[in-house]
Amino acid sequence: MANKNTGFSYKDYVQSQAVKDKQNALNNHLSNKVGNFTYQNYKESDAVKQALENLKNHTQNKPGKFDYDKQAGWDSIMDQILNREKFSYDLNGDALYQQYKNQYMNLGNLAMQDTMGQAAALTGGYGNSYAQSVGQQAYQGYLQQLNDKVPELYRLALDKYNQDTTDLYNKYGLYQSDYDTKYGKYRDDVADYNTERDYLTGRYDTERQYDYGKYTDDRNFAYGQHRDKVADWQTDRDFLANDLNNERNWDYGQYSDAYDRAYTEHTNGIANEQWQREFEEAQRQYNAKLAEEQRQYNASLAQQQRQYDYEMELAAAQAGSGSDEDFKRYTFSHVDDDGMYHFYRDGKEYTYQKGQNPYGPMPDQTVKDAKNGTFSNGYQPNNVGGVKLEATGVTTTEINGVPQNVWKTTDKGITKFWVWNGETGMYEECENPYWNGGYRSGR
Repeated sequence: MANKNTGFSYKDYVQSQAVKDKQNALNNHLSNKVGNFTYQNYKESDAVKQALENLKNHTQNKPGKFDYDKQAGWDSIMDQILNREKFSYDLNGDALYQQYKNQYMNLGNLAMQDTMGQAAALTGGYGNSYAQSVGQQAYQGYLQQLNDKVPELYRLALDKYNQDTTDLYNKYGLYQSDYDTKYGKYRDDVADYNTERDYLTGRYDTERQYDYGKYTDDRNFAYGQHRDKVADWQTDRDFLANDLNNERNWDYGQYSDAYDRAYTEHTNGIANEQWQREFEEAQRQYNAKLAEEQRQYNASLAQQQRQYDYEMELAAAQAGSGSDEDFKRYTFSHVDDDGMYHFYRDGKEYTYQKGQNPYGPMPDQTVKDAKNGTFSNGYQPNNVGGVKLEATGVTTTEINGVPQNVWKTTDKGITKFWVWNGETGMYEECENPYWNGGYRSGR
């Protein structure tokens, strides 16, 4: 690293091994980032599959639609009952009547023949009307007996009709009872099927809910572990990143401090050289002036007196005004181990902290720009507002009776020129010293 304006050079910053180790540790950790959460899709357990299979097998045995196997016979009985003709009695169509008729007519004929025979015997064996008449009466008697049977036969026919009707109703009742029995069994089978179906459905739902709930719990537990790993990885990442930043900042801070110390030593060396040149130039001018004064004044004045007079003049120039005591010059001596600056004035030693201007209106006046660095005398800043001063090689006319060097600053492309005023403890901006071949000042 180099500064072209000052000729200062310094080695470039190189990371320490500790910084490299912490960078490698962070890189290794970043390369082992926890991946995205993955988990197998839900698969039904064997218990769930078996429960579903049991339900499917059961549904295949669902009772069909109820079909009464004797419905045709039952319908026939119903049809006979509904379409049965009203009772009517046909005497000639009654077989029993015909049987009775044949029987009574035969008996009537026999009785008529027997009666006619007996009547003929009474008359000497000859037929006569009497015989016919009594014979006919006997025959009619049997026919009357046949007629007397008609009400009985009617009742018998009516009883048979009613019995047949009752038999139809009884048979219909048997069909109804048989139907009720078989339909009741069918409904029992349906109820048993539904009960078993509901049970198997409940078992399937319960088993599936349990199985999926267990899957969800396992997945949530695995996800929680994954999030813990992610959080741990992020915590370690942040720790390693902060550790790297701290180590790198400390390492670069060490380098920067060393750089600043080297640069300060370099600039202080330049300032000391400039101060020495300024001092030698002032000494030369003083000697020349002293020689002239020696020619003008008493040649017998001792060199010590001339030196004392010079210091008085210089002190007066820097102090600006006041008594002769205020114009005495401070001569910088050294900086002690505690960082205190030592000066001599009129044979006495004075001590000031860095940045305190002994020529100021108050002994403890602190020069505001001294915080950004000073020349070797400890109170005159080597900067204006933090911007470093650069030598111009031009010496001003006297300010408060003392010659001063002209300095310049360059900030953001703008160049300004400055001279030190010890009375005020600050730099004052001046005109370009290169105009018209030299410094121009209204002072």
